[in-house]
Amino acid sequence: MINLTQAKSGKEYMIKQITAKEPIRGRLLSFGFAKGNNVAVLEYTLTKQTYDVIIEDSQVALRKEEAESILVEEIL
Repeated sequence: MINLTQAKSGKEYMIKQITAKEPIRGRLLSFGFAKGNNVAVLEYTLTKQTYDVIIEDSQVALRKEEAESILVEEIL
């Protein structure tokens, strides 16, 4: 397992675990970041402080701290 900041752009991953504490955890869940859902990183800033991802047919921007709390596994 890797966290979302280590994911490669354009590849699809399955969420395995969310390690964030409240209230960040609740925010992520409200956007559809839940165990078993698929997520893909579209792009990130040069400094990798912000990540643009697709989750449940929605495009969402995440801060680095939020992306680090999402553990994923690549879908082969």
